[in-house]
Amino acid sequence: MLCPYCLEDCIPTIKGNEYQCPKCKERLEREYVEKRHIPRTTIGLIGFSGHGKTAYITSLFYVLKDILMQKSFWRDFTLVALDKNTMAGVYDRVQFLKDGELPPPTPLNFPRPCIVKFSGLPFEDNTYREYFVTFYDIGGEVYGDEEHITDKAKIIAKSINVLFLISISDRKGNWQDRIYRLLNTYILGVRNKLKLDPKKYQNLIVVFTKADEILDKLSGELSNYLITGTYTCYPRLDGTLEEIDKKSRMIEQWLREQDAGGFVNLARQQFKSVHYTVASALGARPDGQRLHAEIQPDDPKRVLDPFILALNNHYPLPFRLKDWINKRAGIFLAVILAIIISIFLLMNFFGKSPPLPLKFHTSTVQHSKTNIHDTLQKPSLKGEVR
Repeated sequence: MLCPYCLEDCIPTIKGNEYQCPKCKERLEREYVEKRHIPRTTIGLIGFSGHGKTAYITSLFYVLKDILMQKSFWRDFTLVALDKNTMAGVYDRVQFLKDGELPPPTPLNFPRPCIVKFSGLPFEDNTYREYFVTFYDIGGEVYGDEEHITDKAKIIAKSINVLFLISISDRKGNWQDRIYRLLNTYILGVRNKLKLDPKKYQNLIVVFTKADEILDKLSGELSNYLITGTYTCYPRLDGTLEEIDKKSRMIEQWLREQDAGGFVNLARQQFKSVHYTVASALGARPDGQRLHAEIQPDDPKRVLDPFILALNNHYPLPFRLKDWINKRAGIFLAVILAIIISIFLLMNFFGKSPPLPLKFHTSTVQHSKTNIHDTLQKPSLKGEVR
């Protein structure tokens, strides 16, 4: 299995009555180790300082926790923190927003990941109603130098999803060049220093944060999509990917019109897949570290889109014969019925009836014996030689 702390393949060892990664020596939650059939994914956050990484992830947990409190929306939904660090990340950060403050920026030194088990997600397929999701965040200063990426952001480089957060409201100077350089620096660190190829495994999700501040720059359809994008737009998650993908293509075209085609081309060439989203984590610009008013559930807009995209990019599930059979039970039944019907039709076509049960064969044999006996008892004809 893949250890969520070091993202190395490992066979967990047992120390006392707990599981442990033999490589990084971290304690592993029993449920995470034993329930291999639950899909799991990893999400790393990338972006310059001040571009909204911490605000976005806090807003996402705020929205998910609010959904958790609803009585009829995602009615089976739960989220469970799998370690103490995650408990603090989920609950303490969200409390900052409720108190009208921004959470403190992510420290430069590598923080511990947040590992969450989500259950009751509104997918039609029961296989995807549960997920283990691990989040990795680190200070934005790391991304100014490929050497820092090697030292401190190694775990993010191994994540299968990378959220590249850019504040498009701060488009001062040559912002096209700045976002291109940030992406280029990340790629250099991953390829040259870590010897990894993101084209083979990593999905890039570009999140344009603070999008509520440039509504006049976006098309009418994109603007409307953003301002109507509260969590109530997601009663179910089935079918949302098509709409998110459509808006992604529109944002990509908008970037090309803004002379940021180089960024689009670089992303396509270097990553397994690329999607673009717009989001507003807070609904309004804060005053320094203070919000103008206490955040409300309807304030964050489209913060669920990157989360949904990341869920779609999960690690391959282990093979289970039970799941394989259950998913194909209808096909098996149809094939068996088709074979039986085909045999019956072929036998009728060639004038042969299906074999009779054994008791009918026995009576036929007895009848034949009686006929032979009667023949032997008949008197012979005159002149017939016996």
